[in-house]
Amino acid sequence: MSNAASAELPATPAPSWRQQIAHAMAGEKAAWLFVLKTLLAIYLTGWLAMRLQLGSPSVAMVTVIVVMNRQSGMVLAKSLYRGLGTLLGCTGAILAVALFPQQPLPLVLFISLWAGLCAGGAVLFRHFRAYAFVLAGYTAAMIVLPAMHHPVNVFDSAFARTSEVLLGLLVASVVFDAVFPVRLRGDLRGSADRNFDGFLDFIRDSSRGALVDHEAMERTQMRVVRGALGFEDLRTAAFFDDPSLRTRNGVLKLLNQRFMVSASRFQLLHHLIDRLRRKGSTAAVQALMRLLRPLGDALDQRATRDDLDRLADELAACRRRIVMQATHERAALEPPCHDDFDTGYALIRRFLDELRDYVRIKAHLDLGRRAGKPLPRARGRVHFARTNDSHAVMLAMLRSAAVTLVLSLLWLSSGWTGGGIVLFGLVALISMASAAPDPVFVSKRIAAGHLLAPIVALPTYSVLPLLPTYPLLVLGTLPLLMLSLYLVTRPRLAIIGTAMSVGILVALAIGEAPHVDAPMYLNSGLTFAVGACLAVAIFKLIPSGHGSKGRRRRLLRRLRGLVRLAASAPLPGLLPRFESLARDLFQQIVAQTRPGSRHSHELLGWALMVHETGHTLIELRHDLAEQAPPPALHADLAAALDALARVYERLDPADRAAALARIRHVLAQIDFTHPTLREHLHLLLGALEDGDSMLAAGVARQHRLQRSPGAAHAV
Repeated sequence: MSNAASAELPATPAPSWRQQIAHAMAGEKAAWLFVLKTLLAIYLTGWLAMRLQLGSPSVAMVTVIVVMNRQSGMVLAKSLYRGLGTLLGCTGAILAVALFPQQPLPLVLFISLWAGLCAGGAVLFRHFRAYAFVLAGYTAAMIVLPAMHHPVNVFDSAFARTSEVLLGLLVASVVFDAVFPVRLRGDLRGSADRNFDGFLDFIRDSSRGALVDHEAMERTQMRVVRGALGFEDLRTAAFFDDPSLRTRNGVLKLLNQRFMVSASRFQLLHHLIDRLRRKGSTAAVQALMRLLRPLGDALDQRATRDDLDRLADELAACRRRIVMQATHERAALEPPCHDDFDTGYALIRRFLDELRDYVRIKAHLDLGRRAGKPLPRARGRVHFARTNDSHAVMLAMLRSAAVTLVLSLLWLSSGWTGGGIVLFGLVALISMASAAPDPVFVSKRIAAGHLLAPIVALPTYSVLPLLPTYPLLVLGTLPLLMLSLYLVTRPRLAIIGTAMSVGILVALAIGEAPHVDAPMYLNSGLTFAVGACLAVAIFKLIPSGHGSKGRRRRLLRRLRGLVRLAASAPLPGLLPRFESLARDLFQQIVAQTRPGSRHSHELLGWALMVHETGHTLIELRHDLAEQAPPPALHADLAAALDALARVYERLDPADRAAALARIRHVLAQIDFTHPTLREHLHLLLGALEDGDSMLAAGVARQHRLQRSPGAAHAV
């Protein structure tokens, strides 16, 4: 019977070859679209370069690879800054030859200094602005080195290089912006939604007591930092990508600022509750958690979460309920708990105000109109500030300048005709890799790509004379470039694929009359590989300091210095400046340590501590400016803030004792006519008294070092 039943079942037809290909290509649509668009831009650039009779069509084609990206906005942004860098590099090259015609040694000194300054600029100005410095550095070398003994050719060389590079930038921008463009609008909206939903989920769980440990706060801080920095990078690129996003640029900045401030408010509240729990103030903790319960219930309603206008109204109603409930909660507490409860209650009120503003801005962006009431205004100019390690910048400058100078002198002494190409490639690689978090890793991948390029390109190069027309040239080189560009779509092979694509075009030296020239092929193909290998050796011999103890110490010192910034810098725009600097330093610190390590845990603890103290100081100074207390009290407050900043700068036990005494003295003077000042000072005092904090551990370590004979200064 089973045989009869099986006989009645229709046989499953074998999939057709089209279905098999479609199944194999599932999920690869975006990757192959990127490959095909890049190929279109490369070959269109080469054809235009030949029609315009430019000297090196391959330079224009390489430029397309340099700026290629899946996102159209990224291509436009990179093209703009690389175009500016090319013009700057050409200007520097012409100036150098004009000042030192047919004087190899002064020219080499100038190019070395120029390369050092550009490498330092690439490290200092991260993200898109780094591209301008990278291009300015190696464009000058690309023009000056071949014209060192023939200065009359420098203007023609500069004009040719500029024309070729700008042609590649223009064609790449047009192709990626016009042919199936991939806009950043969706990514930007997705980033905003992830930040918003993840933050509300954390608030909901924390308000119900589900997440109360310090490690949970560290993980949330990590998500907030990555979310804020990722959103800022996307917003910067989207400015070039979409006119509708350009008109909303100010609102997008405000959204990210409110996200960071709301997260900071909740972080302060979370730390206070954690400290009170460890201190044994159970009654105050339970009262504050009961105040937060309505917030958790409001955020747990899916219908309310989906309607942001309704959510903003619900948060306002929630705040009113909490205000009424707080009176009864405070009355039920013993008087010694009142200061702790008042401080926590004030943080809850401020947090709800910030969260409501954050929701209203998100609603405005989602609905494309002003949802309900006017948008909240920012305190001062909203600007996302970044910071850098000055030692890393100086090291990049000195390394690039010294290496360029030494190798230039060796090249001049050797008389090697291909040495100029090696030197140019070396300057380019050092400039690009210096801006990377791990230059050794990047330079190794680049070297691997350039070593593979002349090997895989050899069969294609050998048949170039059989491809006399441009369509045949396209057909002959298409499989090779398609393979190398597909590697770019694989995250682990992206650097190798990019370097390999560049090396292939350099080795093929595509021009109007393809021909086989073995010495030229080896010279052009292997010189870049030699330069890449030298770059690896240089970064090994002169490391960037990534992950080193000294780098961590400098970043930590700069992080602690933000407390001084919060205590003394001018107030206009200080809060967004502090928020962005703290997040940026936090991200750099995380990149310098291994996740889960002791160093990582300590640095995260410091980042949370500094962020809490700095945020409270700024709020205290704002309230101080609005309330105008008596001059004597104002002077005592200023002295207390200065003493607190000095504790973070020096980690001296005497400074900590002095700061504690000053804050307690001011608290004794302040009556209940200035409740907000009292709440801020009570929060600062609690953080300073916390014996389990990273500040207490740092001060204790410094005390041990001071008592040890011949101790070095503290971490």
